[in-house]
Amino acid sequence: MATIHSIGFSEFKKFERFSIVCKETNVFVGPNNAGKSTTLDALRVFRDVYRYASRNNPQLRDHEGIGVCASYRMPQTLIGIPIENVVRDYGDEPAKINIRLNNDVQVHIWLHPEEPVNAFIQTDKALPRTALDFRKLLPVDLVIVPTLSALEEREISVRPETVARNENTRLGSRNFRNILHLKSEREFQGFIELCKEGWEEIDIERPEIVRGDPSYLTMMYIENRIPREVYWSGFGFQVWMQMMAQFLRAKQESILILDEPDIYLHPELQKRILKMAKERFAQTFVATHSTEIMNEADPGDIVSILPSKRTGVRVTTDEGYKKVYSYLGSSENAEFARIARADRIIFFEGREKNLIRKFATKARVDKIFQSPKTAYLQAGGFSQWIRVREVDWALHNIFGLDVRIAALFDRDYRCDEEIEKFKKTLNNQALWIDVLSRKEIENYSLVGRPLLAAIHKRLRARGAQQTDQQIEAHLLELTERFRGACQAQYSANYLSFHREVDRRTAEPTHLERANQRFEAYWRDLESRLSIVPGKEFIAVLSTELQRDFGSSITINQIIDEMEPADIPADLTGKLESMAAFLH
Repeated sequence: MATIHSIGFSEFKKFERFSIVCKETNVFVGPNNAGKSTTLDALRVFRDVYRYASRNNPQLRDHEGIGVCASYRMPQTLIGIPIENVVRDYGDEPAKINIRLNNDVQVHIWLHPEEPVNAFIQTDKALPRTALDFRKLLPVDLVIVPTLSALEEREISVRPETVARNENTRLGSRNFRNILHLKSEREFQGFIELCKEGWEEIDIERPEIVRGDPSYLTMMYIENRIPREVYWSGFGFQVWMQMMAQFLRAKQESILILDEPDIYLHPELQKRILKMAKERFAQTFVATHSTEIMNEADPGDIVSILPSKRTGVRVTTDEGYKKVYSYLGSSENAEFARIARADRIIFFEGREKNLIRKFATKARVDKIFQSPKTAYLQAGGFSQWIRVREVDWALHNIFGLDVRIAALFDRDYRCDEEIEKFKKTLNNQALWIDVLSRKEIENYSLVGRPLLAAIHKRLRARGAQQTDQQIEAHLLELTERFRGACQAQYSANYLSFHREVDRRTAEPTHLERANQRFEAYWRDLESRLSIVPGKEFIAVLSTELQRDFGSSITINQIIDEMEPADIPADLTGKLESMAAFLH
């Protein structure tokens, strides 16, 4: 199956020209009326064109500057968005949408209120001549969650063909019980399991037909042992059920398009919906104003969309996040309000919050890490533990907040003796503070089995294959590129610490001992992967895979392959200890 490599459009609604290079997760953020939903509208149009082309044979037409393409002319009525205002400033030129897939096939779509919809396929491969050819050339499965609304108080029983026609449209809410009534037992059980991801305590019963004139359906849910009809549930639960019915459509290769789920859902469910989407779909597109969803996203997943820009900008830096928060109306006051509501605070380095949570989930550690009453704050580097103590003092003594505070710092290239001394200085602190045993938290993803599994999966997706031995040999060769820098850093840190605590020993002796320690780290691939710079190593590995096989790899893809037993024992122990302290 294919995913979307890029989206581009010109003269489309408010945009003269705009483009976005897509990743597996794409969270569109920006101020109101910036173009987030416009971008999703381009995908909706693509879905409608795809549906038509997958059922109808094309005509071969010559397109200036491109050449002969498989082309389609289709009625405007088959497009699910209004056509009247689709052209920027009501101009004469058509609005143009370009969707490029990761197999380099491009779909061009031209829209104008006075013309039929024109679409054509650009490819270096054989042109599709039938609907079957089209589906083979563009193996895409789009799941677009429609506009959701409250359920009907009394939902009339309708024919199966009506259900099929309305299921994935804005009319789905009116036929929701009918939709579930026609699901198989396996599908309905899958729906229940999905619903419990958000409402663990609620049991849902299969819809039943009440015979009459006309017949109607009823659907009960049980909460606190009391049965109720779903119509009497809150709007949030009704929307959650409808979203889960859409998620039920997902295949492993499906692409999800979701517009502003934060309008409907509690902040904790907003975070959960993104997590579920990333687990269940090959690619996700979400437009949102939610800082909760932003906080759940990984660096680089967030795309800032501004009407003054011609491209979507990936947000990866702290400065970028600050700008985006300002667009959304978030501020330091809002951040403090979140802290004030928290029962516990975890300090971390960089933007590592999501990695801590991911590892905690994989290790099946306490749910404290996922709790909405757990706040995460950046602490800076190792030397900033004093800041953690000062925050603890201020929250307790100035603001009167009863908050437990923990901090987890990177080890970097510090020796065992420096780490031990650091820990001893904290014995009298009413805080939980610890230091990772590996260089940084990203290094805990560099574990043999899941690392190999993630690489194999990425290679298979591009039709390539390598043995475990070939991959391990390449990883070993990559670590050698880091040897000089790692050894210099380790020796410099060792010398800086030991010449302060042991001035009687000559510096050459300290350096010799440092080199012996480093060589112990460098003895095999597993220990090397604990000391190389984790983020940088994965970036280099991804670049190599992209160059040689046309596929990249991320930390999150590796973590997704992990089982509880794969999480290094020292990290599991630290997370368990932190959870026990914060409980």
